[in-house]
Amino acid sequence: MDFLRRRELVGLIGLAAALAVMASFLAPSDNSGAAPRPVSLGVGLPTSALPSPTPIPATPLPGASQWALRYFSIEGDQQTERMSGAVEELDLTFARNPGPDLADDAWKMEASATIQAPAGHYSFTVEHQNDVHVFIEGREVASQASGSSPQSLLVTFEHRGRNPIHVRVEARDVGGPFILRLRTGG
Repeated sequence: MDFLRRRELVGLIGLAAALAVMASFLAPSDNSGAAPRPVSLGVGLPTSALPSPTPIPATPLPGASQWALRYFSIEGDQQTERMSGAVEELDLTFARNPGPDLADDAWKMEASATIQAPAGHYSFTVEHQNDVHVFIEGREVASQASGSSPQSLLVTFEHRGRNPIHVRVEARDVGGPFILRLRTGG
């Protein structure tokens, strides 16, 4: 052992010990990949004894100062914008169609608004009697099919603080009167 000095010898012994420890972690265990067995600590608590999670209360969405409206005729898969306008409050009812360029039961409307609000958990209600889809920041968050009588769709969403909030409601006339109302707390 003339060629190995004491310092090199100590280093080699340390390396061999480290490899032995590492090999113990890499060695296959006795269950060789089988699913772990469930651990039982005795009788569990009945689920009725567990508290239910408390939902985060939603703040009513502040009202928009103006809603931009776009009306589209629908022929097969084609949609053509025919009219546009604006209203201060989204509270619309049409017995048939809103204009001569739109055939009854063959049109849809898009209402969009920009609402200033801080980060939070918000809600609003859409009252309708037609197919309706609600989008927040371009992402669909709620939808409901047409019914034979007016329906209410509760919409809740989390706003992460990107100001403002972009809301778009799409509603398609599929028969009967067209009703679209948005109810907020602001």
